[in-house]
Amino acid sequence: GSVQRSYLGGTLNHRFYTSRGKGVLAVDYTPGFIVAGMKEDHEFTVRFAYADEEVLGPPRLQASLQRDDSVRPYLWEAAVRSEQVGSGLRGVFSSQVFIDLDPSDDIRTPSYASGGTPLQTLARLELEPQSLDSLSLGALRLDRLLLDIGAFEDRSNPINRSAALTPTVTSGRVRESHALTLDRQALWRGATLSGRMDFTGHYYGTHERQVEWLNRIEARQAFGDTGSLSLTFTRDVREGETPFRFDVITYRSRTDLLHSLSLTPLPWLRFEQRGGYVFADTRNPGDVGWVPLQSTLTLLSNVDWVTLTFRNTYDIAESDPGTIDATLDLRAGRAGRDARFSAQLTVRHVEDLAVLPDRITMVPVDDSATYVDAAIGYRDVVQLDVDTAYRYAPPPPAVGQPADHFDDLSVSLTLGTLRQDDALPGLAVTYARDLDAGITSAFGVEATTRLGPLRLAALERLSLPTGQIAQSRLRIDWPGVVAAEATGLEWLPPGWLGLPVAAPYPRQLGYTLEAAPVSGQPTWQVQFTTTYDPSILSGAGGYRGSALTGRALLDNRVLGPAEFSVDGFVEFQWRDHLQPETYLRRANLTLGVDLYQRVGLQGTFGYAASYDAAALEVSSARLTLSQVALVVRALDSLYLGAVVTDVWDLTGNDPARMFQLRPKFTVVWNRCCWALYGSWDSITGAVSITLTTPGADQGIGQVFDTGWVIPRRQP
Repeated sequence: GSVQRSYLGGTLNHRFYTSRGKGVLAVDYTPGFIVAGMKEDHEFTVRFAYADEEVLGPPRLQASLQRDDSVRPYLWEAAVRSEQVGSGLRGVFSSQVFIDLDPSDDIRTPSYASGGTPLQTLARLELEPQSLDSLSLGALRLDRLLLDIGAFEDRSNPINRSAALTPTVTSGRVRESHALTLDRQALWRGATLSGRMDFTGHYYGTHERQVEWLNRIEARQAFGDTGSLSLTFTRDVREGETPFRFDVITYRSRTDLLHSLSLTPLPWLRFEQRGGYVFADTRNPGDVGWVPLQSTLTLLSNVDWVTLTFRNTYDIAESDPGTIDATLDLRAGRAGRDARFSAQLTVRHVEDLAVLPDRITMVPVDDSATYVDAAIGYRDVVQLDVDTAYRYAPPPPAVGQPADHFDDLSVSLTLGTLRQDDALPGLAVTYARDLDAGITSAFGVEATTRLGPLRLAALERLSLPTGQIAQSRLRIDWPGVVAAEATGLEWLPPGWLGLPVAAPYPRQLGYTLEAAPVSGQPTWQVQFTTTYDPSILSGAGGYRGSALTGRALLDNRVLGPAEFSVDGFVEFQWRDHLQPETYLRRANLTLGVDLYQRVGLQGTFGYAASYDAAALEVSSARLTLSQVALVVRALDSLYLGAVVTDVWDLTGNDPARMFQLRPKFTVVWNRCCWALYGSWDSITGAVSITLTTPGADQGIGQVFDTGWVIPRRQP
């Protein structure tokens, strides 16, 4: 019980005040303990922060210095922000940097780094007028004027060819932004003209630029209090390149002329119409031309319990008048946000104005139909939903079957809620009936509940009148940890509900265990699937087609000096009543590794095998290498590599597919605005030399047939 070793640590928490502000200095030192003969690293938590009180007025100053070894060991972060106002200008100087005392660890980014924040703001000065009133001229009003000068370090923009040469880029940037507004000008009675020009230009020390330039002008004619007609010309240009990832925008250029008509001659009558013409659209070239003409007539919108709406979309380019879509909406119980009772009836009729051939099948299709949807309920307690539809000209039925005029009549009763973000359990029962055939077509039960951190869900849907399971799922989730799921089980026998019991039939079963992230897709999954077939083993029943699969998806993981991504899949054909033994049937691995930011390995490895049940052995096994590349960055602009694309037979049964390495050797000299590419294909002997242009995958090149080949291995 005696003390074997003593450690010295401590905490300082100091607050201080000045005539203009206040600050804090907090230091927490945890010594490096010796555990199992190994000494752990000591830990510092340091926070220094000072800020002026805003109520005291300018100048405003904020400064901070912090370090937290428990989260980011040996990483210091510093930031300063100073605001000055004078001579009609407002200036803001800022800096936000970090120093990594141990570059060999896997901590690469500071705590503040994000998609819209650079890794380091070395220095930044933002200048803007304190008031813009004196800079306006007549009808033109200056809404924004900003000059932003700074030097930054950030991750490279992956879609910029020159920036992608290095993981990070350090460069200066000048950003100029201004906005001009043409105030609404009266032309004649009811007619006005207005406009806006919004410009932001980024200019970089790498001799690149990125521009966002929006121009819009609108002419509007008002018809008293009845309505208005407007024409709007818009030119929206977003183009250029940036070396920084935090500056990336969505590039697009679009020019269009659109019109909007709105008429409300009576409180209960409103008519709206929209259309126009698209002159250019770099992102969606197919949209160039006439915009479909959309017309909407709304009746009784001034009444809170009923609305009648007529809609039509006329495709001018295709000469298709579309359909008349009439919707009657009756509702009750929606007077307030807290109203718990609600009821609604929606009747929608669609009348096809021109029966035209389908673009794929070229068969005329009549979309005329009537839809009915009704719901009544008491919020979070009970809800009843009913819906169906009638089609006036359905497709021709199969021989001996009635025409499919009606959609199945679906009735759903929900008690509680099926949401799992609340503590309320839920139960939903669904019934569907085929009105054309006069039979029950489906029945389903769904239930959800929570037990502490666990989320439980159960679902079973039957296909009637056969009584076979159409869908079945039992699932348990532990958010942030793991999830388990079983599918295909008959956890609620139809006989218990008085429903028809299905004759024995093949049924697929599945059992899954996977990660359960709070958001995003699972990073790993293990699944076993099999099919129960009552016809095998002389009618006694057994299992066939059994398989065990595993998946893993890791993106941009850091392990010491290596950064890697893995997308892997493996499938074992499992032993069952028809498969005599287990074997590896398929596997696929897409791998990307970056080592010391100098050596890269990437590509796809695929494996496929087949089994000979008569010989009880694997008869074929092939390994496919697809663009497996090893690249070394010898210099910042010089890359040496070897690429292998081949198929190897691992059983030795195919002499033409023997294991051998005959890659394509490559060398690339990549500059900011041109690249020289050379390659030697050791299989064909072709030597290629290409000089490319910026952003192009082809250029001026020549291919020489040298005959220099690596000979194929003999069997």
